[in-house]
Amino acid sequence: MKTKTEFKVGKVALLGRPNSGKSTLLNNLIGQKVAVVSDKPQTTQSRITAVYQDLRGQIFFRDTPGLFQSSLRRQNSISIIKESISDANIIVYVADHTRHWGSEEADILKLVLKSLKPFILLFNKIDRPKPSYKDQYLSQMVKKPLAVIEVSALKNKNLHVLLDTLFSNLPNGKRDELVDEYVSPLLSQNSTEYLEELIREKIFLLTRQEVPYQATPHVTLVETNKEETRLKVKGTIEVTEDKYKGFLIGKNGSKIQEICEAVKKELELLSNKKATVVLKVIC
Repeated sequence: MKTKTEFKVGKVALLGRPNSGKSTLLNNLIGQKVAVVSDKPQTTQSRITAVYQDLRGQIFFRDTPGLFQSSLRRQNSISIIKESISDANIIVYVADHTRHWGSEEADILKLVLKSLKPFILLFNKIDRPKPSYKDQYLSQMVKKPLAVIEVSALKNKNLHVLLDTLFSNLPNGKRDELVDEYVSPLLSQNSTEYLEELIREKIFLLTRQEVPYQATPHVTLVETNKEETRLKVKGTIEVTEDKYKGFLIGKNGSKIQEICEAVKKELELLSNKKATVVLKVIC
């Protein structure tokens, strides 16, 4: 008698210090751009949920921010991380093996261990063999991980090992059909939130070091024409101090135009529509 194929459904929280590669991992696991990626830490400021699904089941991945340095933002980050851990079946603790173990790692591991949830220790960036501090991380594992896996999120190396391990340890369940209503990419965010994350990414990529952390995008209008061939986006970038307006606007508006153009190009690629992006800097 043929047995019914198991269908696994579960939630997975991605944790790790800033710039450990969580967003790149999520992007490449899903196969679409679902989280902002930058070489500057603390890019992911909200919790993003994306879905991986195949014949084996569905995995709801939740990306989390790193721990901010300022007390207010740090507390917000901790709240998001705790909520994601509480809701997860499995935690994936992403570690950049090329960086020394530090206080940020200790704080995050403390949250992981306190939860009593099963976790996977994922060494990322193995495409960079040296330096490597894997022994430092392993020595801190007072609780045995579900698995220790080495990947390169950037190079898509061994990501299938992570997926296989997750599916092997997630519970059986019923397919969640709500994902069919998610915007593309498969995000829990609505289009406004996704666009704000996209604008935030371009600010990180195109402005000076001190600017991104002082800027908050707000999308005020998203509309398409009747033929659905054109997309129009309007919004503001709110800065904490007036001096940052000049950095973001640039000489004769060159910097804000560069940001708008970068957002426009990506939107056209993602939506297959002609796009117009208008952003205003406010304080």
